[in-house]
Amino acid sequence: MNNGYYDPNRPQGRPPYPPGNNMNYPQQGGYPPPSYYNPNNPMNARMNPGNSNATASLVLGIVSIIFCMTMIISLICSIVGLILGISSRKQSVRAGFPPLGNASGGIVCSVIGLVISLGILFYFIFALYAFGAEFSYYFNNGEGANTAAILFQNMLSL
Repeated sequence: MNNGYYDPNRPQGRPPYPPGNNMNYPQQGGYPPPSYYNPNNPMNARMNPGNSNATASLVLGIVSIIFCMTMIISLICSIVGLILGISSRKQSVRAGFPPLGNASGGIVCSVIGLVISLGILFYFIFALYAFGAEFSYYFNNGEGANTAAILFQNMLSL
């Protein structure tokens, strides 16, 4: 009886293998491939073709809002972002996917940036048209240093 102590007469380790060929056990094979299409399986997932355009549209829309005071950058970014967002939505629907949220967000941000930058552009065109005579008067009389301040005060008084 061992009682938890070391017994030198007891064999140590695993019991020996039975005599003969030990390879008679059937070999376990790999798992068979699924016989059906499961869209929830990440191995079978299809890639949405408009995903990268949707992300680019969202980034350009945000950039157009941030740079709305620089009208050229904002106009270019918002127009390109609007085109990419619309094409991304069309690609997603054509491939059988629902429209992407990034594409919708890019379209909305691009439209907001476009409206703000066009509003600022039209405001500056109106200001130059309305105060063009005053501008040329102050500029030609040598008061060019005060021209910007006077024009800014006149634009605020509209």
